[in-house]
Amino acid sequence: MERSSIIVGISGGSGSGKSWLAQRIQAQLPEEAVIFEQDWYYRDLSNLPIEVAEKNNFDHPDAIEIELLFEQLSTLASGQAIEAPEYRYATYERLAATRRLEPRPLILVEGIFALHWKRIRSLMDTSLFIDVDSNTRRERRLKRDRNNRGYSDAQILKSWERDTLPMHLQFVQPTARFADTIWNPSEDTAFETTFLADLQTRLAKNGNEPL
Repeated sequence: MERSSIIVGISGGSGSGKSWLAQRIQAQLPEEAVIFEQDWYYRDLSNLPIEVAEKNNFDHPDAIEIELLFEQLSTLASGQAIEAPEYRYATYERLAATRRLEPRPLILVEGIFALHWKRIRSLMDTSLFIDVDSNTRRERRLKRDRNNRGYSDAQILKSWERDTLPMHLQFVQPTARFADTIWNPSEDTAFETTFLADLQTRLAKNGNEPL
């Protein structure tokens, strides 16, 4: 596949700050960066009764439609626009509407499984794992899922204990070994500036001077 973009993987546990960092980078490089989210590719469960769908383990890699994710990331990286799926978490369904993503010099791939699949890692030029303690991540997950996804605190905490924490230990934390950099935000508050400077250098070397 001919490549025209730099691909950066941003991984870490649920609530570690992956989306926050990707958005911060995009805000600094609005003309160069586009965010590609793993969470858009959750499997559609709208054919199931809601009480069955809500028992699905969304913290397991099998919850993601990896074939579509890989196909669309490859297409975007080759310089072509894609129609990325939209997902409604409250009803566990993929919507008919899509979001159009135009290719950019910098693609930020973020998600808990961003480093899980070898074929996805093979597309990346550099990767980062954000390492945050589980208590902090749980509190962030409560706030996010309550405000953005319409889940109750009871639903969130049940899912955390049943799925999120065990799956993190089994599937997410082990992928830190694949990351080029492991970042603990509480220990290195200057990292964001350093990481952004590295990305700007990579863009310049790739013939894309930040505007």
